[in-house]
Amino acid sequence: MIKLTGDLRCDFDKVAAENTKLKDRILGYQEKVVSLQTSIKNLKRSKESDKKQYTESLAEKDAIIKPS
Repeated sequence: MIKLTGDLRCDFDKVAAENTKLKDRILGYQEKVVSLQTSIKNLKRSKESDKKQYTESLAEKDAIIKPS
């Protein structure tokens, strides 16, 4: 929280500096969100790939155990 002094120029500079600091923090959070979203997307793809591979492997084992 910024303590205002009543001096408009000084208060303006303080608020502007705080605003810049907060914008930088927001940008950092936005970059983190994008990174996490990318990770989630990659993990979902990997999960689907693993699931498909597991299903195929299971089908092969079933074919060996119960020949048609």
